[in-house]
Amino acid sequence: MKQRDLRNLLLEQPVPGEHTAEERTWDVVRQSFLARERVPRERRVPWRLLVALAIVGAGVAIGVTPAGSTIADWVRDTLGRDRVVGVQGEQVEPVLLRLPAPGQILTTAPNGVWVVNRDGSKRFVGEYAGATWSPNAQFVAAWNDSELVALDPTMTEGNIHWSLARENVSAARWAPSGFRVAYLAGASLRVVVGNGADDRLLERRVAPVAPAWRPGQENVLAYSDPDGRILVVEADTGKVLWRTPRAPLPIALTWLNGEELAVLTEQQLRVFRAPRQLVASIDFPRRLYTATGIVAGPDGRQAAYSVYSKRDGQGIVYVYNRRQSRQIFSGSGRFRDLAWSPDGRFLLVPWRAADQWLFIRTVGRPRVRANADIAAQFAPGEDAAVPPALGFPRVEGWCCAEEEPLPPPAETGAAETGAATETGAEAR
Repeated sequence: MKQRDLRNLLLEQPVPGEHTAEERTWDVVRQSFLARERVPRERRVPWRLLVALAIVGAGVAIGVTPAGSTIADWVRDTLGRDRVVGVQGEQVEPVLLRLPAPGQILTTAPNGVWVVNRDGSKRFVGEYAGATWSPNAQFVAAWNDSELVALDPTMTEGNIHWSLARENVSAARWAPSGFRVAYLAGASLRVVVGNGADDRLLERRVAPVAPAWRPGQENVLAYSDPDGRILVVEADTGKVLWRTPRAPLPIALTWLNGEELAVLTEQQLRVFRAPRQLVASIDFPRRLYTATGIVAGPDGRQAAYSVYSKRDGQGIVYVYNRRQSRQIFSGSGRFRDLAWSPDGRFLLVPWRAADQWLFIRTVGRPRVRANADIAAQFAPGEDAAVPPALGFPRVEGWCCAEEEPLPPPAETGAAETGAATETGAEAR
């Protein structure tokens, strides 16, 4: 084998943890962004200087993770490529004035967490690195490197209901029952009651991928171990209900309904039905494509997933339904953080390379509505010369707010914990 052929072969191999590297880099860049010295507008800092600071942060991430290829691609998107021309014409609105479906969108920008209401108004929730909705969007669980908090998203100040001091918090997910929150603390998986009580370790070492709660009230959780095995457990008892064989590490897990679990790796989408029955498998040829994200529809009957073409740099979005997939959009760059509208009629596709949010109607023939200049809308008062790639927000979810509300979080303590046990919320 020639040296050139060997080099090309090595470059084609997927880098372990490539998908999570961008998330870690995002946090580094965000912290640098928040800590920077603010200057008067007449003394604008050249955006290339801010980009240089971001590259330094990316270099730190490269030093602590093997997934440097994703970071390098992000730097090339920021500096070495022309800005992508997104959707144009009558389909584009310059300002996000109204969502096309009911509910609220939760998003994380470099300056913190925001809520977007149906009428297009936005509310800043706080300076956090990530967030997730509770059922019915009554509360938000948000986190940074040292804390997990529960917030009231209708308030801008004094909105913290409870907080936990933990190191390296990430990927929190609120259970559909409303009575549990699962989150990663470093390499471990922990679960806390929805009122902030009884925080405990569920698994000491897991893969760096967000856990997924099964729909329903039983508090059943799916997660991956470091060897790529998927475990489905009862979160209250730790009992393993079923597990899959060892496989490549997933980049995302999502339940299609109460029975089928979709496991997305960079090269394959697999759908399992308990216990361990593989009902569907879609392969992405390694030399041509890599998967970038997946999200289940609100009714659990379908899912949207995205892949990136290494051949032409195109991102492609598909809808999976009844063991089949259909393409609904493609464009330059990588698509991540997809989100369904609560009524299942629209799919939000964040398009970082074009600085747009796309709302694609998935009922009937797909139609696209775009909102432009998204990064600037979540950075009021910031220097307009900052490139959009540095400020583009990450979509955390699109959830309904008009449903029957959950009971408010109680104060922590023995009396409240006992009451939760009587209602079935605390089953330990």
